[in-house]
Amino acid sequence: MYSEFYFSAIKNAVGIIETTTFMTDDAPAFYNAWSYVMGTVKNVLLCAWHNTRNWHQNLNKIKNPENRNIVNKALKTVKEELCLETFSKLMKQFIQELLNDSDTCKFGKYFQQNYAKRPEKGAYCAIGRVWA
Repeated sequence: MYSEFYFSAIKNAVGIIETTTFMTDDAPAFYNAWSYVMGTVKNVLLCAWHNTRNWHQNLNKIKNPENRNIVNKALKTVKEELCLETFSKLMKQFIQELLNDSDTCKFGKYFQQNYAKRPEKGAYCAIGRVWA
């Protein structure tokens, strides 16, 4: 695996790098390689750029372009909320609205299954706690 080779080369050059946070895309390969070579990490975060890209790729599940734009704006609002309590309320309402609309339901199920169940990986309110 190239990632293990790369991280091993770093380890050989500078030693073990200890960190409390590792940011990666949604595929486990990079973190698995890191933890194998450098050790496990307390916080594993999903890269906001990858999240946004994945969401945009799946917004085509929503047929109505106006609904797509509304959902896209709502995604940003929910993701960027800094207060944990407000975030939780926004997320619950957002999922409910997505699932209750026939045009957005398919995206709602995708989002609920892939992201809503693990906000600690990418929501700004959770990331803020990691960096504090």
